[in-house]
Amino acid sequence: MRNENGWWVTTLVKSGKYSWYQDTIAPLIRSSHKSRQKIVSGDRLDFEITEESTQVDQVYATVGKHWICLEQRGNHYTYRVDEHFPNGLQTLMLKAWDANRNERTFTLLLNRI
Repeated sequence: MRNENGWWVTTLVKSGKYSWYQDTIAPLIRSSHKSRQKIVSGDRLDFEITEESTQVDQVYATVGKHWICLEQRGNHYTYRVDEHFPNGLQTLMLKAWDANRNERTFTLLLNRI
């Protein structure tokens, strides 16, 4: 199959019914945490990332400009607040990509006290 001027073109050897589906929807990211929520060291931040058509291929998380390590169990991702999460109001950002490179960004302001 190839794209020619915005049209997908292919050659079929056998006749019959065929369908084609294009995945353009990025993974969905959910969290029970609220914006400006107060957190302390040791708190667990939980996120659920789901993909309807393919699978979640990659997840990347930062606090400010610093990468943080998430623990994954199925569709659930967890971060235990540690020394890499500075005090004060911080932006936590998650990015998730599916197998077709559709991307979703999720941001949350959290107040580490």
